[in-house]
Amino acid sequence: MKPAVLFPEGYTQVLPEHVPSYLANLDAAVNQRHELALFFKGCLMPAAPFLLFRLKREGFSRCRIAVLPDGIALDAQR
Repeated sequence: MKPAVLFPEGYTQVLPEHVPSYLANLDAAVNQRHELALFFKGCLMPAAPFLLFRLKREGFSRCRIAVLPDGIALDAQR
């Protein structure tokens, strides 16, 4: 039996079908401390530069990406 897919604690899991809505309005995912923490389930490493570009274009700083076995963890600050 395969274990359940886990994502990092404190991150909002973004399923593939929800990626467009999150990328269209990143501010909606920012918490009260002006931090963004998203986990893109099933996203592969080649997408990382495109996600970073989008964050920087939207005015985020301290942008980081971690490639994990089940997807990409992204965090940034507004």
